[in-house]
Amino acid sequence: MTHVRDREGGEPIWTRIGAAWPHKDGKGFNVQIEFVPLDAGITLRVPSENAK
Repeated sequence: MTHVRDREGGEPIWTRIGAAWPHKDGKGFNVQIEFVPLDAGITLRVPSENAK
């Protein structure tokens, strides 16, 4: 789970703010949030092979 902040004239800043795990039945997620952004939304993406 990431928070994405746009910057004028630069690349956006992506900050990891938590994690999500799919339910066994595939119909939902358990979400653990360690930080709540006050100035933007939250983006959930499928992790890539090289995610650390």
